[in-house]
Amino acid sequence: MSRSDLFDLVWSEALGKVGARFGVSDVAVAKACKKHGIPLPKQGHWARDPKKRDRQPKLPPVSEERLDTVYFDPPPPRPPAPAVPEPQTSVEIAADLSKCKPIVRTTHRVLSKASEEKDLLINPQNEVTLDVRVSKKSLERALLIFDAIIRATEERGGRWEVTASKTKLHALGGSIAINMLESRTQSYVPSQYSPRSKDQKLTASGELRIRTRGWEVRIAALRDSPKSPLDGKISEAATALLEECVWSRRAKEENARRNAVYEEKRQAEQLELRQSQEAAIRLERLVLAARAHEDARLILELCRATESADGLDEERRQWLAWARNEALKLEPLNGGGTPSELKVTENDVWEWHRARR
Repeated sequence: MSRSDLFDLVWSEALGKVGARFGVSDVAVAKACKKHGIPLPKQGHWARDPKKRDRQPKLPPVSEERLDTVYFDPPPPRPPAPAVPEPQTSVEIAADLSKCKPIVRTTHRVLSKASEEKDLLINPQNEVTLDVRVSKKSLERALLIFDAIIRATEERGGRWEVTASKTKLHALGGSIAINMLESRTQSYVPSQYSPRSKDQKLTASGELRIRTRGWEVRIAALRDSPKSPLDGKISEAATALLEECVWSRRAKEENARRNAVYEEKRQAEQLELRQSQEAAIRLERLVLAARAHEDARLILELCRATESADGLDEERRQWLAWARNEALKLEPLNGGGTPSELKVTENDVWEWHRARR
């Protein structure tokens, strides 16, 4: 838009409303005005009574013609949330671990005997268990919630893969790594080694959260909150995890598309480079062939001049025969000298590069 039109807009309504017209923030509008030398109303201008507001000043001129036009670059629209299958039934948390999935019972058996570090249980190595990192007090609750989420996602087409190193959900063409964590509170206690210093102490808080793809939990359905514990959000948590699988699939597809574009561009660049190298090799061959042709012509002229001279002895005749033979070898038209054919092999390119090192 023109600079004068933006000037009239920012003096007719607040910057937030102006930015909404173009899909940008009020900060982006303010930066554009500063860049293009457009004066803005003072802070609090629109909160005053209309009669007490400052009058619109004159638009000062700018030194460069390019500043007369203002461009806004709004961010691309957010893609719609991925569609996932609706739950057919309401999955409830099991009353006890005996009614849970076998992998859940195995995890409880292994972790209930595990040692603790900084108030959290340590998963034993080489044991196939769910990726659960909680305290012993929260272990049973965490596993009951995990079991309900597994059943809720499997009902909607999900498949779980549990190994000694990872717990993954495969669904809707995508897959995500999942672990359940318990947050801890930090405090300081007097050090047992020095009365003047303090040691850090971490205490399990009982608050659970589910982390996906190695990211921090930003989805409310995947974490405990004081008013909405995770126990009552099984269906919402399953939906959130299935949506994350769709986002994972989309990310893989986008990466594959970008890789395909990059590979196509790389191959085009390599082809262009190879064509330029082959053209350089053919040109060198042509120049060498021309030089060989000229050398052969000069040798033959020398031979003819020698023949016209008086006093040719047997030795001179042998020399003329040898010189004509060498001229025939040099002449490209006779198959001698440097070849000028268009075909260039990989070995030719390699030799061409080696000659330039």
